[in-house]
Amino acid sequence: TTGSTVISGLENQPRGLLLWRCMLCGIGGLGIIAVAIIVLPFLRVGGMQLFQTESSDKSEKILPRAVELTAAIAGVYFGLILLCAIAYAFAGMSVFDAVCHSLSTVATGGFANYDASFAKYDSVSIEVVGSVFMVLGALPFVALIKALRGDGMSLWTDVQIRGFIMFLVAVSVILALWLTMTREMSFL
Repeated sequence: TTGSTVISGLENQPRGLLLWRCMLCGIGGLGIIAVAIIVLPFLRVGGMQLFQTESSDKSEKILPRAVELTAAIAGVYFGLILLCAIAYAFAGMSVFDAVCHSLSTVATGGFANYDASFAKYDSVSIEVVGSVFMVLGALPFVALIKALRGDGMSLWTDVQIRGFIMFLVAVSVILALWLTMTREMSFL
């Protein structure tokens, strides 16, 4: 998804339409797994090579079978969506909005149920929940699976994750400095 929408007046649209577009975004995040497991073997392209591109660790398979890996990735993905929806609800969203936004947040699609997006809520806690789960949704799920299986250090030793986090910190600091200088906002 591009995260863009051509629908205006989102708050006036039927709930079914709002849920449908977020479900498409959320479930679309698992499309690469279906391609890797179902289509690529018919093309004589191994699905494991695709999964290995998700992680910088090429030493061994984290699970012995591709089907188990697919189930683990789907479990992590839907687990993140569930945790995100719960966190949004605790932060002040309605249950419906929490479910819709969590589907979009973990898929990093950016869909919202309101034209104003997160600005509608004017809530730092909702913005923090969104930021945390967008970062988690952007991490390689193979590394998250390893961490859930007891290898928590894999999150810190993965070069890809370290580079991604350093990039986020650098961009955040640069933007905070720019906003401080140009908009007279506080750095925090």
